[in-house]
Amino acid sequence: MEWTDPEIELVRQLLPTVSVKSLMQQLPGRSEKAIRELAARLGLKRQVPANWRPIGSERMDRGYLVRKVTDTGNPKKDWKRVDVIEWEAINGPVPPEMVLVQDLNPKTLLVHLVPVPRSQQLLKSRYETRHPLGTERMRHGVLQRKVAETGSRYEDWKRVDVLLWESAYGPVPPDKVVMAIDNSKPRTLDNLALFSREEHMLRVSVNNLPPELRQILQLKGQITQVINRRQKEEAQ
Repeated sequence: MEWTDPEIELVRQLLPTVSVKSLMQQLPGRSEKAIRELAARLGLKRQVPANWRPIGSERMDRGYLVRKVTDTGNPKKDWKRVDVIEWEAINGPVPPEMVLVQDLNPKTLLVHLVPVPRSQQLLKSRYETRHPLGTERMRHGVLQRKVAETGSRYEDWKRVDVLLWESAYGPVPPDKVVMAIDNSKPRTLDNLALFSREEHMLRVSVNNLPPELRQILQLKGQITQVINRRQKEEAQ
């Protein structure tokens, strides 16, 4: 079967950046061998981008493990979350009007996927981040405990060392901050004290750190910026 002019033009435009298998999907009836022969006749060669990955490759994207499942050149279509792939292998394709979100089982504390309507995705996303009262976590190197369920992270979570202080001496005055006297030691009651907010700012200022540590923190910030920029570029 002879090639039509629109088909030849499509191959000219897409082959340099799109795989032959992807072209087969857009050219029904054309085999891989036929497309390769046409490309050779036209002198076309695929120009593989520097960040190109073969189908089956895996990488981390915004905290999720994703796998390359197609090679269309569109990151949103080519990469798919591995947990979604595994869910669909058992339960079948996700309906178009539904979306899979993570849910925390309060009994087992295991995260599993739950299909919800797309219109409820935002509401479900807020729900999935909820933790039961008493849950503890590390935040900026300090242990926190969930003490309320208001929906505000600033009110719901409180530093454990502050709770320890308040259990012994009562509420912290509005103009004071509980801090460790010696940051190299555990935040026990005998190592805690009240500081003014001005003293707090001076103590936590990066300018008070040794030059070597300041340099490490600056380098860490630069690396984080590069990683975030590359993840954004891949997502686009």
